[in-house]
Amino acid sequence: MTGKRKALAAVLAGGLGILAGASLAGLQGDANGDGSLSYPEMVLAHPGMTRTLFARIDANGDGRVTAAEMEAAVAAGLLAAAEGESGAEGQ
Repeated sequence: MTGKRKALAAVLAGGLGILAGASLAGLQGDANGDGSLSYPEMVLAHPGMTRTLFARIDANGDGRVTAAEMEAAVAAGLLAAAEGESGAEGQ
């Protein structure tokens, strides 16, 4: 299993399937069905989500987080930071 897949499995096991499972089954939490998550949709799924962290996850800065951006954020450890696991929350 690659490092990225291990990180994905760890996030899923930790109850963050909405983030890590984005590319596996569409974006869970996508309330309006547009294929991406807005900041309010992310906050509903992850109450600890900050605007700063959302901006870091939203790599292209369009105000929407896609499945690819979520996968990259998981690989970079940003999503674990959203849950307070890495100590980098809000950076």
